[in-house]
Amino acid sequence: MLPKCWELNYLSATMTEDYLHYIWKHRLFDANGLQSIDRQPITIIHPGNHNPNAGPDFLEARLHIGDKQWAGHVELHVRSSDWQKHNHQIDKAYNNVILHVVYEHDALAIRESGTPLPTLELKGRFDEMGYWRYEQFISTKRYLACENVLNTVDEIHKETMLNRALVERLQQKAEMVLSLYNQCGNDWNETFYQMLLYSFGLKVNAEAMLVLATRVPLAILRKHTGNPFQVEALLMGTAGLLANQDDYATELQKEFDFLRKKYGLVPLEEKHFKFARLRPIGFPTVRLAQLSAILSAQTELFRMCIESEHSAVMLRALALEPAEYWRTHYRFGKISAARDKRAATSLVNLAMINAVVPTLFAYAEKTGQQELKDRAVEWLLQLPPEENSIAKNFAERGFVISSAYQSQAVLQLYKGFCRQRNCLTCAIGVKLLRS
Repeated sequence: MLPKCWELNYLSATMTEDYLHYIWKHRLFDANGLQSIDRQPITIIHPGNHNPNAGPDFLEARLHIGDKQWAGHVELHVRSSDWQKHNHQIDKAYNNVILHVVYEHDALAIRESGTPLPTLELKGRFDEMGYWRYEQFISTKRYLACENVLNTVDEIHKETMLNRALVERLQQKAEMVLSLYNQCGNDWNETFYQMLLYSFGLKVNAEAMLVLATRVPLAILRKHTGNPFQVEALLMGTAGLLANQDDYATELQKEFDFLRKKYGLVPLEEKHFKFARLRPIGFPTVRLAQLSAILSAQTELFRMCIESEHSAVMLRALALEPAEYWRTHYRFGKISAARDKRAATSLVNLAMINAVVPTLFAYAEKTGQQELKDRAVEWLLQLPPEENSIAKNFAERGFVISSAYQSQAVLQLYKGFCRQRNCLTCAIGVKLLRS
């Protein structure tokens, strides 16, 4: 046990707002005889709802201060002088703050109106050694801060956190979809089309695919439904990938020259698409050949998405075989051993995870259709998990990764919590820290 004076000095130097949020949210402090710095008695009726966005830290709190009951917001700082440092005294967003909670008081906080803000100092009111233990917990070099005690956490807490992480991941992806939706003039079909091309590009060519989708709008491709050669000419030509000529590429180029003038298309330079360090099956030429087969057969994919009750319908629609030429080619002008070039099951599953499900979820949020949200989640349960290092590491540590639902959840859990050591906002971390 460290000397009390050392503990307090250590806390004064290292205390963080995140830890104060944790203490306040879970009421892990002595609430008996609370007083403001000017000796007004304080009773907490409700500490407020934690606000992860800009503005006061806890919203809609209810407190008794002195002989009055107050309803408003609570702001937390390590030191009360931080109120002025953060310029809250001139920010209207903080006008409804009713209590300033700090670790230690060193200066009076003043509202925009010029009136002093009631301040509560928490120094000495909670387990100071608990903070030291928390710092030791998050400073470990292990992959997960909690992995050596993870087996003490019951499955209910793990499941609760995975459910929360999955929803957060879907909401983050939905934000990207809704941003595209706004850029597409509120056209869901165009949005779905752009998300599909983006997902087929994977990490290396995703951005180039997105640019290509804006150069060749779905409205143009719709005019060539049922003609895979013309759709391929439009996509390959606008992508700038017809430079290496053979007879097939020459025919595509002729078709593209006509269509380019007809629609006023502006081709990309070939350098936009990357071939280096990709397996041949991942070349952008192969991906566009696959997309040409898909989009020439069905340009109403978004309607199919919202009307299909089972993921199998979409999986079949995204696994069509491209033109015969591609059975013996990965690039124009270079013959290879014959191989079926339809999108592999793993690629189609990734397109479902990264394009179909997020667009369906975003549409459900925009239109308020809970049944479609539930369907998006159900489709993740029907899909196999992704194979990546994060899912593998969590599986090795006792997590059940049996579907894309779980693999997406642990991706969000790791990136949003574990990697950043945000244990104080994780249900698993809080359970362990409190025990």
